[in-house]
Amino acid sequence: WAVARMMEQTGRSHILNTCSSAGLISSPGLAAYKASKHATLSISESLYHDLEGASSGVGVSVFCPDVVKTGLRHAGRNRPEHLGDELPPTPDQAADEKARETAPGLSAGEAADIAMQGVDAGRFYIFTSDWPLGAAGERVEDMAKGVPRSMRLNSDGTMGDDDQ
Repeated sequence: WAVARMMEQTGRSHILNTCSSAGLISSPGLAAYKASKHATLSISESLYHDLEGASSGVGVSVFCPDVVKTGLRHAGRNRPEHLGDELPPTPDQAADEKARETAPGLSAGEAADIAMQGVDAGRFYIFTSDWPLGAAGERVEDMAKGVPRSMRLNSDGTMGDDDQ
């Protein structure tokens, strides 16, 4: 409905979907979150092609930031106690969570500025760093090999390779 209305309008309009760098990679933990981000990326790419094919004045971009300090990782505080996690985290999961908590990140304002600069520049893919591109390239290499590499989170919050 919204896209159809945007297409009916005169002038240009733009759709900006936030995907997260999690939409480009697969790594341990947060499977439901990452699945939604992979879906967001695919929907955005399809929408881009559909709107380009329709010669519409509607632009599309997908924002794939790294860590943004939004408080999302603390969303569980709002979950009713009876719906809490059934199992305690494994030592590896606890270590990964600690590394994520201390990882540097952008403020929401900084991330928004980067996103809007990307839209203004006419970019479809908008990143806050080059790291996701390297990780996505490694994923493609893994696909060619037929097996994903074993990944762990480094102390700085970036993904590391257990194979090294």
